[in-house]
Amino acid sequence: MPKTQHKCDLCGKPLRNLADAKRVYDRTCPGFRALHIQSVAHIRPHLPPPLPPVEVQVEETPPEPLKYRSSGLPDRHRKAPARLNDAAPAPPPRVRRQQRANMSAVSMAPAPTPASTEPKAPRTYIQTEPNAYGLYKVYPRRPTHDPDDGLTIVDLYQVPLPTQSSLNELLPPPEPCITSRKRARVLLLALIDLSKTSFDPTQKPNRTASTYTISRFPFQPKKFLDDLDKKGIEPLGVNEKWIQGSVLLKLPCAGRKQKEIDAPEFTITDIHYRPLLDPIREVLQGPLFKNFHTTLRFDPTFDPNQSTSPDIPLDEHNPRLNGHGLPELPPHHEEVFGEIYTSAAMLEAYHSIPQPPPPQSPDDPIESIVVALMEWSNATHLAQFGTASLWPCYTFFGNHPKAYRGKPSLNAGFHQAYFTTLPNSIRDAYRKEYGQDMSDDVYRHLKRELMHRIWDLLLSEDFMDAYDNGIKIRCWDGIVRLIFPRFFIYGADYPEKVLLATI
Repeated sequence: MPKTQHKCDLCGKPLRNLADAKRVYDRTCPGFRALHIQSVAHIRPHLPPPLPPVEVQVEETPPEPLKYRSSGLPDRHRKAPARLNDAAPAPPPRVRRQQRANMSAVSMAPAPTPASTEPKAPRTYIQTEPNAYGLYKVYPRRPTHDPDDGLTIVDLYQVPLPTQSSLNELLPPPEPCITSRKRARVLLLALIDLSKTSFDPTQKPNRTASTYTISRFPFQPKKFLDDLDKKGIEPLGVNEKWIQGSVLLKLPCAGRKQKEIDAPEFTITDIHYRPLLDPIREVLQGPLFKNFHTTLRFDPTFDPNQSTSPDIPLDEHNPRLNGHGLPELPPHHEEVFGEIYTSAAMLEAYHSIPQPPPPQSPDDPIESIVVALMEWSNATHLAQFGTASLWPCYTFFGNHPKAYRGKPSLNAGFHQAYFTTLPNSIRDAYRKEYGQDMSDDVYRHLKRELMHRIWDLLLSEDFMDAYDNGIKIRCWDGIVRLIFPRFFIYGADYPEKVLLATI
């Protein structure tokens, strides 16, 4: 079968194919160039005449005269630092008082229910007016407590005002700040200084003088260091509200088959902790409740160049709700997440808890709220010489703004527990019971068990009942609320994550 011959239609030159080869050849084809010149010559006589040029008068402004400095050199352009061009923080959107009528409130009609059940009350979504940056709030119900209502310009700025004293004029604190790492060292130096002072048993005690009355033997640094290594230091913040508990650990034996209930037990004591409900009551019933966000919200923002109204259009009969139980945003609106109490996880937790019925007495709760627990733990070494250490666990609350709970002076964090480590006597008990040394695998298993047994003490029956069914607490503002605690963050380093995950 003869091979197909491909030629150019304009000049007749043979081509290999009519695909890529033709496209490349069209760029240099002499027939195509001649056809283009012929077409331009045919169209040019039919074109309209060109428009006459238009003269545009431009007013020339005279150049500004140069400015010179006192040295005779031309003055240069000075640009202000970027920190001076920062916009001042705008007050957050606030919920108007209930007696005012211009509140954006949309009532949602409930779905039809059978005649045997009582109809549910329509759900109301509260929307605030936007602030200077177009940021507004949408609440799933009217908030009973708005911490942003009492914010002032002093709370928004982090620099001293002109009427306040400068940083150089501030007096130092009356006592030095002693951290847990320096506590043992400062105590040791103080006791060594006391041991060098001559004491008079007949002298009356004077706490303001440099000498003190002591009825015991002089202080011995060596004995103090030995006791420090053996017993450690009493945990910080331990008072009458704390509990000193103990846990039981089952001692397994590698290579020996036995039931867990038949395994020997080892008791670990001196575990200091406080119930998880104690800091919750302390926050809700104290001054820290002033900045505590109870009713959750999400913070949308709108684009003023593309959206003419910041209001959210809602259909009262068939509202479109997102996964958090809140109305969907219209076009050009977007959600803003900057706090834990506006996060998706917090909104889902709030949407899943039941709301109480209308109160019938002053002791009945009027709403259910989520208390976001944030736990942190980290082992610390207390002394540069010796083995004294602590393993504290702290509790913070995600209902507080991060700028508020991050200030140590506001005391928004609480000591929750002090984890302990396996004592050396557990190896002796293991050797006495099984007649062999404890293997590394068994020791790692006991470390994991100890961590979880301590958390069993924290997750008491009262806390788990509050976790499932809620607990009624009369808050600082005198309102009774149904509290549902939820865990949102557990901050720990990698070794502690290994213990928690039982890796």
